[in-house]
Amino acid sequence: ETPQPPSAPQLSRSQVQAQQITFSWTPGRDGFAPLRYYTVQLAEGVGPWVSIQERVDPGVTSYTATELKPYTSYRFRIQATNDIGPSGWSVESSQVRTLPAAPSKEVSDVKVVPITTTSVRVEWQAIPEDYWSGDTETGGYRILFQPVSDFPTSLQATPKQEVKGIQTTQVVLTDLTRDRNYEIVVVAYNSQGSGPPAPPVAVYVGEAVPTGQPRGVVAEPVSSTEVRLRWQPPQQRDQNGDLLGYKIFYLATELAQDLSPEDRVEEELEVVPASYTSYSLVFLDKFTQYRIQILAFNPAGDGPRSTPVSVKTLQGLPGPPSDLRFSEITMTSLLVSWDPPKKRNGELIGYIVTYETAEQNERFSKQVKQKVSDTSLLVQTLEEEVSYTFTVRAQTIDYGPAVRGNVTTGPQEGSPTRPKELTLGKTVSSVELHWVNGASGKGPILGYYFQSRRKDDTRWSTVT
Repeated sequence: ETPQPPSAPQLSRSQVQAQQITFSWTPGRDGFAPLRYYTVQLAEGVGPWVSIQERVDPGVTSYTATELKPYTSYRFRIQATNDIGPSGWSVESSQVRTLPAAPSKEVSDVKVVPITTTSVRVEWQAIPEDYWSGDTETGGYRILFQPVSDFPTSLQATPKQEVKGIQTTQVVLTDLTRDRNYEIVVVAYNSQGSGPPAPPVAVYVGEAVPTGQPRGVVAEPVSSTEVRLRWQPPQQRDQNGDLLGYKIFYLATELAQDLSPEDRVEEELEVVPASYTSYSLVFLDKFTQYRIQILAFNPAGDGPRSTPVSVKTLQGLPGPPSDLRFSEITMTSLLVSWDPPKKRNGELIGYIVTYETAEQNERFSKQVKQKVSDTSLLVQTLEEEVSYTFTVRAQTIDYGPAVRGNVTTGPQEGSPTRPKELTLGKTVSSVELHWVNGASGKGPILGYYFQSRRKDDTRWSTVT
């Protein structure tokens, strides 16, 4: 028969480490057949059971689970197998947590910026809390630094500066030796030890980035797509050597029209020589608010950005209206509608609608223009079953390009066919009409229009 389950795994605090746990058990009855192996399963916290691939020798009654996560809760259970088959699973162990450990992740995105001729600012990306292996209270960062030489010292003997707090992201190293190349390494640490070191970063100490920002930055709109900038260099004492040039950062912060996410732009950059104290930004979006900052740079790197200034480009011509459409089409009237331009490029004043017969002839040739402030226009007194061309332009400082569309008055696709067998019955003061409906088209018939005209008149007028 199959064996009985082993006892619940027994755990001792003395056998719990940061990445491994040792436990023991008492075998159950073997079922009168030799045991072949034990199977061990573990569960992380309240997670699912996972089998350890290793088959445990049937002659042992203890096992060490390795490669566990520090400061993580685990449960264990065991199954015995003989020639007949496996036993049931043992009662699960009590839950136990592994010990804290040193940080498991190296510091990333390390940057070193010279700020004076004998000091540098070291910046890095803070390690997420999950990688501090359960000990965040004592966590911090250790910055090791030494001049580059043919005979570097070991990490243990390297000068260092420590900062507390797992969210700390920068430190300033001072009193460095001038005109030397330094190698800087950042390591996360806690009371359990040090994590893996970040790749070393080299920096030359002796030149410093500008500590002052460009002064008196002024931005003025020149046109709907151009802005003129003027500024003064940083104070001479803040330049820290000869300037190489300026970097101009600009970003559209308020758009005069809605753009889809893929049309939105990130901050843009232009670089100009140090001799420049004015510059024009061109090919900008029309009637758009921009935020602009300027910084000076030298061989050591970038200085601080200037205080942001805002400027709005001037109005321009609008884009064409969109989605021109026709509805409520009768024999002599229709409703033309459209949407505002996707690029308004200014304050919309209104629209001008132009329509004319598509085919010019002596009877119907005419062009009509009408200004409107809305996005639709009911057009009446059209000719029956005649094709018209409509154009619509939006207006800001002037009219922009047109959207164009054609339409024919009279029955449309899906309209009902004409009534049949019209008969008249008349009295002294009225007329009674009878007819037979034609096909209803793509929907039910909703009503009727009646038109009449005098014998001596050529134009029909709608009665109802």
